[in-house]
Amino acid sequence: MNSNTLLQKSAKILKTNNKSSPELDCKILLGYVLGLEDKIYFHNDFSVSNKERLKFEKLIKLRVQGKPVSKIVGKKNFWKYNFLVNEYTLDPRPETELLIEIVLDYLKKKQKDIQILDLGSGSGCVGLSLLKELPFSYLFCLDKCRKALNQLRLNSKKLQVMDRVKTINVDWFDNKWTEKIIKKLLKSEKNFKKKFDVVVCNPPYIKSKDICELDDEVKKFDPLIALDGGLDGCDSYRAIFDKIREIMNKESIIVLEVSVDTIKIVKKIVKRSGFKIKNIYKDISGSCRALLIK
Repeated sequence: MNSNTLLQKSAKILKTNNKSSPELDCKILLGYVLGLEDKIYFHNDFSVSNKERLKFEKLIKLRVQGKPVSKIVGKKNFWKYNFLVNEYTLDPRPETELLIEIVLDYLKKKQKDIQILDLGSGSGCVGLSLLKELPFSYLFCLDKCRKALNQLRLNSKKLQVMDRVKTINVDWFDNKWTEKIIKKLLKSEKNFKKKFDVVVCNPPYIKSKDICELDDEVKKFDPLIALDGGLDGCDSYRAIFDKIREIMNKESIIVLEVSVDTIKIVKKIVKRSGFKIKNIYKDISGSCRALLIK
């Protein structure tokens, strides 16, 4: 079968099922089946075998059922790179790229010997993107999910930065989480500093009661631990700021993602912890999205 015909037919199915970008979804899925990936965006006149057609139609059924394209093909674009994702990692969002922009702007005069800590790293999209931009930096990734860290290691290998990445399987609700990080630093064969220059974090910040109102593609296919921020959405912020000073120096910065619903409480948590908010950043929609903290 000709790919044009197959794409048109499948796009109609997705459109009928109220998918927001049916044509694009179909092109990505067919490209995945054919092993062509991005090439299909530019030239979609391909011969599709019966076996390939059947495989593609199975993927279309998954998409109709609500499974995100990223979770079907196992990858998602973020910053300049394609990251491997799975059911244990939160899908990278475009608005989270703001964290990278903030860090790079802050460090534009200092780009050597930077130690970065990525809290709740998931796929590693934030930390690894920074690592690619800062060739003389080192990255420590903390996540309580071992399977998410496994995916991060695959991404670090794919991006050829594995030699500059350390992973730490710790939960920030463990009251000794900073001590465990320091222990990891001291055990390393490299002479790492005990303090981090940059901490980046996109913690779960959705109120528990609001999880049920999320889009099905989020609440059914993104890990709950990466979404649920507790009663007021701020449980993780409290846990982080209760101990974070132990691994920071006077010049360190924290770049933190927030939401409109949590920013007021987060400001209080930051102030109570003895830190200062140096800047508040808005995303493309005009909503408060990130904080630069010292």
